[in-house]
Amino acid sequence: MFKLYTEERPTFRFQDYGTLISRVQGDGAKTALEFGPGISTLALIEAGLERVVTLEYDPEWFDKAKERFREYPQVEVRRFWDEPEARAELEPDERFDVAFVDSPKGYKNIPGVTPPGGRKRHPGQEDCSRFNTCLLALKHAPIVYLHDAYRPLERGTLGRLNAMGHRFDFIHTKVGMARIVRDGH
Repeated sequence: MFKLYTEERPTFRFQDYGTLISRVQGDGAKTALEFGPGISTLALIEAGLERVVTLEYDPEWFDKAKERFREYPQVEVRRFWDEPEARAELEPDERFDVAFVDSPKGYKNIPGVTPPGGRKRHPGQEDCSRFNTCLLALKHAPIVYLHDAYRPLERGTLGRLNAMGHRFDFIHTKVGMARIVRDGH
């Protein structure tokens, strides 16, 4: 079915993978900023993107991602910090055609799914998940795809972003994805 993703996992379905490939290709994207290296990185590679900067905040996962993607010259793994206002190893004027947000962790302490400690709750963002990384992504890309968009906390993020003037629409997959368009684009 796919060249790089051959065994479906419940956290990222084949439908999500194919949808991400077709959407970034449909956007004419050549470059992507990604929060959360993993299966989605493979989709961005398989979509034919020329450059993918993928960001990870967990030191253990950062090292694993560096190793996993070392043979893909179009992929660069960098760090980000999961703070109320997310920071990353990005230049202020660094731009990408699209961004994909699937990090930080979206749920707190689901046995067998999230590691101990689970999702960090930022003051003023308790009703949102990935709000901080979506905001940072929107500073660097005019289009942001948010994974797991049907979950209540991601819907909270979409509501806040919409109130700030960013438009979004749902892409119907099992866990949902949203395509967010930066205000003014």
